[in-house]
Amino acid sequence: MSGGCDDMPSGIETARENVRKFAAYWDGLRAAGEYLPLKKDGTIWVDKVAADAEVGKSALRQNPALKELYTQAADETLDAHRKAVETQLGEGAGERASQFKTATLDALTVPDAEKDKVKSLERRVSDLEKQLAVADVAHKQALDKLKRLEGVERENERLRLLVERYEFQIDNGVNPGPY
Repeated sequence: MSGGCDDMPSGIETARENVRKFAAYWDGLRAAGEYLPLKKDGTIWVDKVAADAEVGKSALRQNPALKELYTQAADETLDAHRKAVETQLGEGAGERASQFKTATLDALTVPDAEKDKVKSLERRVSDLEKQLAVADVAHKQALDKLKRLEGVERENERLRLLVERYEFQIDNGVNPGPY
């Protein structure tokens, strides 16, 4: 009962073919002086790697030989990018950057001598934010008033033209007609 199954590759053959495809893809990148693609956050773009190498994304995780090859490529890619950053920012920049943590001002360790200064600056920032909010409201009110005044000016000009027309018609003996 072969029923056409002879034409389909076995799981082992597919696994070998995936390793061959990925190796060819990686060799092509390296020959071009390139590495695996990264996402904006600096992590490897696994979906793009799988698509470009024409292997299943799950094969990268499940095929032991392919997983080892992919891991080596990923390590080399990340190491090259780390070195490029260090070249731009100086030796040890990667280590220093990894030590930074996002923190609020309250979470920072501030020497006692500086705490009053920090609180004073925080109050100043708060005061400036309030002043900005007041100025923003005043600005919006001024814009509204300006729009109303522009409308009054247009109506004033329209009425001025009507008066001139009426005076012209009276001066020239022309029946002004209804307005």
